[in-house]
Amino acid sequence: MSARVDLHILTSQKTRPEWLEQAIASVTGQPVTLRIIENTGRATGVGRAQAYRESAAEFVACLDDDDQLLPGSIAACVAALDANPSAIGAYTDAFYIDESGQVLGPDRSTGTGAWCVERSLEGAGQTEHIAVMRRSAVLPFLDELESYTGMEQYFLHGMLATVGDWIHVEQPSYLFRLHEENTHNATALEVRHAARQLIRQRLTAAGRVEPPRIDVHVLYCYEPVRWIDDALISLAAEPVNVHLCQGIKGKVGLARANAFRLGTAEYVAFVDADDEVVSGAFQAALDVLDARPEIVATYCDVQLIGEPAGVGYFKAPWTPLAQLFGPSEVHHLHVMRRFAVEPHLAELESWDGYEEYTLMGLICQFGQQHHIPFPWYRFRQHNAYPRAGAIGGNPLRKAAGRRVLPILYPLIKAGVCQ
Repeated sequence: MSARVDLHILTSQKTRPEWLEQAIASVTGQPVTLRIIENTGRATGVGRAQAYRESAAEFVACLDDDDQLLPGSIAACVAALDANPSAIGAYTDAFYIDESGQVLGPDRSTGTGAWCVERSLEGAGQTEHIAVMRRSAVLPFLDELESYTGMEQYFLHGMLATVGDWIHVEQPSYLFRLHEENTHNATALEVRHAARQLIRQRLTAAGRVEPPRIDVHVLYCYEPVRWIDDALISLAAEPVNVHLCQGIKGKVGLARANAFRLGTAEYVAFVDADDEVVSGAFQAALDVLDARPEIVATYCDVQLIGEPAGVGYFKAPWTPLAQLFGPSEVHHLHVMRRFAVEPHLAELESWDGYEEYTLMGLICQFGQQHHIPFPWYRFRQHNAYPRAGAIGGNPLRKAAGRRVLPILYPLIKAGVCQ
């Protein structure tokens, strides 16, 4: 096969010569024209944009200076694109390797089965290794690409999904090296989140995904970055707008009230920064809320992270009595009608403890709660750091109970239940 692909490797002052030699050697025999570009002092996106602009080939691709190709990888992608002229790119699976080049196991981030547009929302790895793209599809996005120091491939691959489909070539064709200086680990959390949100906005505008119907906020304060990112990744393909918000130490109610004010979606929700959701969680809530206008909010069962399936908190159908006397009864994942939440935000600001319990009681002025009997929420139980606000204590517990009793008692007396 003649060289129909221009492939580039960017180098910098951090490039390790022995790894670069291995990367170059792995290109031998591949049907590509290889170009090595010194990119020290420039954003990664600038170097990639230069390579793509200066190419004259039908297809373009890149190889990181610390990784390697496996034989047949480029040919497999080109063959897939030739067989599917409307596709904009093809990507393969990968293996992880350690610093010495030993294979550690498969990189499962690409998933299994055919590509779907939701994969472009979920993470950079979904179309990472190795990606061969039609140059004509890449060119319109290069000006924006230049602004990315990290996540540039995720951005580009997501943008390509706004105009066409990817092909998943299910064969391991790439060796991805894990090491401390890997640039994927250096990209700021806010940059990763912004890239995910931009891709969702563009895919929505292009009609590739349905418009989000829920504004979800994630407050973070003490949580490890890895946990926050896992929470955000779990939300990426859900039908939601995600608002990543810095918490306010000692003022959880105020921080949450501010976050609820973001966006204009019909429904609102929140996910704690150390927790995760299961795919389909929000659609399950929407199915109930759309069909049942008398329902003001839904919640679900909870699976504990790190424990076997079925270990967590599993609840009975909702009753106002159980809600009144059980502060943790109506707990996660709350999907609420915005109109029921907004009247209480000023009051919510003053609660630094039992703020969730209080809000769940206040919104019952507008309808009843509904328990979805499935563990759609994944809860991380730990004592790794202090809570951003007060746990509460008995005086605050009594105050919260007194606040919601006038709302819940009439429902109890009337026999309202799920």
